[in-house]
Amino acid sequence: MKIPYGASFPAPENNSEIARLTRDSYAQHPGAYAEVEAAPEVFKVDRRDFLAGVFTASALVLGANLASVPADAATSWQPSVYLGFEPNGQVVITSHRSEMGTGSRTSLPLVIADELDVDWKIVRVEQATGDTKYGSQNTDGSCSVRDFVAAMHQTGATARLMLERAAAQKWGVPAGEVSLKMGQLTHAASRHSAGIGEFVAAAARLPVPAKTELRFKNPAEYRYIGKDVATVDQHNIITGKAIFGMDAKRPGMLYAAIERPPVYDSKIKTVNETEALKVKGVQRTVQLPPFKQPHLFQQLGGVAVLADSTYAALQGRKKLKVDWNANPAHSPFNSADYKKELFTSVHKPGKPVRNRGNFDTAFNRAAKKLEADYYVPMLAHAPMEPPVAVAEFRNGKVETWSPTQDPQAVQQAVAGALGIKPQDVIANVTLLGGGFGRKSKPDYVVEAALLAKAAGKPVKVVWTREDDIRFDYFHSVAAMHMKGGMDSSGKLDSWLFRSAFPPIASTFAAGADYGADFETGMALNEILFDVPHMRAENCPARNHVRQAGCARSAIFSTPSRSTASSTNSRTSTIPTTSTTSSRRSARTAMSISPRMPRPRGTMASPLPLSRSIQDACAAFWNSVRRNPDTANSPTRRTARSASRPTEAS
Repeated sequence: MKIPYGASFPAPENNSEIARLTRDSYAQHPGAYAEVEAAPEVFKVDRRDFLAGVFTASALVLGANLASVPADAATSWQPSVYLGFEPNGQVVITSHRSEMGTGSRTSLPLVIADELDVDWKIVRVEQATGDTKYGSQNTDGSCSVRDFVAAMHQTGATARLMLERAAAQKWGVPAGEVSLKMGQLTHAASRHSAGIGEFVAAAARLPVPAKTELRFKNPAEYRYIGKDVATVDQHNIITGKAIFGMDAKRPGMLYAAIERPPVYDSKIKTVNETEALKVKGVQRTVQLPPFKQPHLFQQLGGVAVLADSTYAALQGRKKLKVDWNANPAHSPFNSADYKKELFTSVHKPGKPVRNRGNFDTAFNRAAKKLEADYYVPMLAHAPMEPPVAVAEFRNGKVETWSPTQDPQAVQQAVAGALGIKPQDVIANVTLLGGGFGRKSKPDYVVEAALLAKAAGKPVKVVWTREDDIRFDYFHSVAAMHMKGGMDSSGKLDSWLFRSAFPPIASTFAAGADYGADFETGMALNEILFDVPHMRAENCPARNHVRQAGCARSAIFSTPSRSTASSTNSRTSTIPTTSTTSSRRSARTAMSISPRMPRPRGTMASPLPLSRSIQDACAAFWNSVRRNPDTANSPTRRTARSASRPTEAS
């Protein structure tokens, strides 16, 4: 069974309409969610039509099938990762995941090399292009190593056993007496020894052993896992030879800068390009079509200036005069008014997403009460390398080069925009100068593909930092209202939680204004508080920008003011500060470590998602736990480093 990673399904007592919408979203947009796959099946790859350029015809190639659909050798057989052995002894591993600085392009092959027991120096890592034969290539959700490490171990152990059996057959000795260490096959009793290259052809003719026949290394035997090993790209990076998205070039390539709609979902009224065309180096302008709702990962539309250099394209864009038909539903949007709108929403009853006990009765009888509002602003991804893409259109087919986290999404989006088949899109993956989930959305690659077709030449679309911040898929703004009460002994007894935020669902369904269960539930279904009476409600929030969903980082809040009342309740408005361009604050854990004993009333969810909700909950209950007379005094909370990966890899 495929399980959407990070999805938090409804609590047992929840049978809401939102649960149905969540299931419908999964069914309609299966590619939008990373998936934890079933246990892998390792097999030999015999069809080499899709391996050209990576392995020679005489190589032994193993694939690890991570798809839960039964394999059909004739049509639907889709392995996810390949391990190959050349007759010269070189080991070739095709990396199907993108590299954005976290080392997943090294970590996964390293596991194979360790379990196989070969010298890391003889391993060559090849980057895969987008293709469904690899299974999921969406390098998102911090799950590349988590989801594929078992497959890497099994692939390495399988290959080791096949090579040992091939050597045993040739030497006429029991297979159990042959060992493979550092790429050398040895039979101690007969003193036979040879490199793996001598047995590639023989091993390729052997049947693949069952998993029950494999012997996996003891962790004490690991050569590389858990050790300091340089990444495969380190030398090229420090010597300036590594190819990132901005480094990609094609002969005769034009450069494009795009003037995009200043208001979401707006269209061009008129364009005056006269002054732009006077800029030296500017070749022409091209109008990009507006997207159609739901926007998904389509390009935003606008006017592109094509030139023979990035500088000329940017200067030409400054000279464009574009009059827009601003969408009246979104043109009034501004952060200050929207913040008020969200707080108005959370101060009214919303849709229940969890209900335990009887909150109203318990809160009314509470000896001590607390109320608080929390707010988290929009957060831009702001990777070090802004979006950039190169595309070339020839003979009805497209080839792209981009720092994408999901080359298969590139294939789907480009094919949809150009009206061609996904298999007619070759999506090459460069190194990424950071991603953080932003580059799993292929809108910027679609722009390059549309312009390449229009220009009849390769085109590189370059986003400036200003473009990146202004037209991001933003982490959602959120407002929260909480009420809690303690009984006479000081025990936390009741809790009301309301949240309002533009939902991820608005990406897939125009007008969606309630969160799905995987959004509201991430901090609530795995609740670690011992609170007998609680109610959680989701309140509506209109969307005015492109949404990426909940911020996967801990945002810490400091009370700005507090007001006591005669009922011994307190109201705090707690602003949250966030950093858009700094990655230092991202991917950090709560002040309560998941590995520490959890005192009653503290929160340390095992999930890193929906942090705005989690942090607000933690801040609220930490204030409840303190002496009520000082619960709202300004404090500075510090973060502990998270034990999970520091990037959406």
